[in-house]
Amino acid sequence: MKKLQQFCAAVVLMMVFTFSVFAGDVSYPGDVQPPPPPLNQTATTGEMNCPDATATGDMQTSGASAVDPVTEATLSLLQNMLSVF
Repeated sequence: MKKLQQFCAAVVLMMVFTFSVFAGDVSYPGDVQPPPPPLNQTATTGEMNCPDATATGDMQTSGASAVDPVTEATLSLLQNMLSVF
């Protein structure tokens, strides 16, 4: 009985995450989307002054390595299993 409760809790949690993913812009009949902003009103580019910033250039990444194949396969399998529900 305990395993059934754990399974149901996992299913409910997965459904909560699934519904939150699909929440957003829901279109329905009669819904009019706002027009996109004109091209001349886009954000302006410029410099941002940061008084405490002293370093400029590329960030050094020492010790960074690619994901090993076992971890990549495990994550892929987990993603495929979650997409079934």
